Amino acid sequence: MLSFVNSVINAFDIGEDKTRVGVVTFSNDAQLQFPMNEFLDSRALQESVLAIRHIGGQTNTGKGLYVTRQECFSEFYGDRPGVVNIAVVITDGLPTIMEYDTLFESDLLKEKSTVLAVGITANVESQFLRDISSFPQRENENYFTTPDFSDLTGILNVLVSETCQAPLRTTVTPSQGNQLFSFFLSDCCSNSAVDFRCGVPGNSFFSEV
Repeated sequence: MLSFVNSVINAFDIGEDKTRVGVVTFSNDAQLQFPMNEFLDSRALQESVLAIRHIGGQTNTGKGLYVTRQECFSEFYGDRPGVVNIAVVITDGLPTIMEYDTLFESDLLKEKSTVLAVGITANVESQFLRDISSFPQRENENYFTTPDFSDLTGILNVLVSETCQAPLRTTVTPSQGNQLFSFFLSDCCSNSAVDFRCGVPGNSFFSEV
């Protein structure tokens, strides 16, 4: 999974005035691994992603959504007014803690960010991914499913293409390539890698966690 995240990072131009990336992990609890204003070059960012350690536990998706909204997408941690916010939720299971708060938290996060959801394994129901994703809530557009970690590369091109087309939150025009990513990862690991380039006017984008 971490290699997959780095493959997405490799599709965006990382920098202080370009794309910024933060990572939240969740299991029994949720933790901001690093905020969007901590690593502003691609190499340091990808090294930090690979250093994230697997802990294991249950699936507290609601708390992960809360931490993403309250910490990742805050000005203190690097959120910039008028810049596109995108949250990519990657999970291999349905919520087992705070189940009833999950949809409430996802609705609050959608007020600050476009939410894309990726479900891995048959343990994740498509309806759940649809519910937590942003409008228009279409499969392979706002939410994605894959039977196992080895198939993550199959959705990479579509996922990155969709992030490139995410709508602005306000009428303020951001700098070219100016986006904020929060990768929101269920606490599980696997390895897969792929190289991807996404063309955006005036810029070459890289991305993922």
